[in-house]
Amino acid sequence: MSPTATPGPSTHPTPAPTPTPTPPFVADTSPDRGAAQGGPVGYLTDIRLGAHTGYDRVVFEYSGPGTPAWHVRYVDQTVADPSGSPYLVRGDAFLEATLFGVEYPDPGAPDAFDGPFILSIPSTRSVVEVIQSSVFEGQMQTFIGVSPRALPFRAFRLGNPSRVVIDVLQAP
Repeated sequence: MSPTATPGPSTHPTPAPTPTPTPPFVADTSPDRGAAQGGPVGYLTDIRLGAHTGYDRVVFEYSGPGTPAWHVRYVDQTVADPSGSPYLVRGDAFLEATLFGVEYPDPGAPDAFDGPFILSIPSTRSVVEVIQSSVFEGQMQTFIGVSPRALPFRAFRLGNPSRVVIDVLQAP
């Protein structure tokens, strides 16, 4: 009987994948609006703040399959809706993020967001503070304190889980 050859490892090296260039941070300081998408939004389950290379990120996560409509803009004053009471928000410029179609959680919902309602972390360079103000008649209002001035931002949705994301460009 003659021996049979068994295939061995390839002697040809596999080329390294070509890096995909990171898309530019396309944003400005103009108000940003987005329409609701994908069905019921549900209730807020989390707010996160993080620092990334070149930008700071605020994430609002929801229990439902849909994402809420949003209106994000710079405002001169941080005033709670509907009370009209002023909020003291740290920063030199203030983004107001209003998210529409947000529900109140059922009593005892284990994943319902219960704070902290004021977020700040030392690693962010442009977002100084995030204050979740209120949920009233399906609208959730949040203020984002930005420093050293109004900086370009962008808002967009992510799915699975449902999220609305606000990125703020870091000052040079």
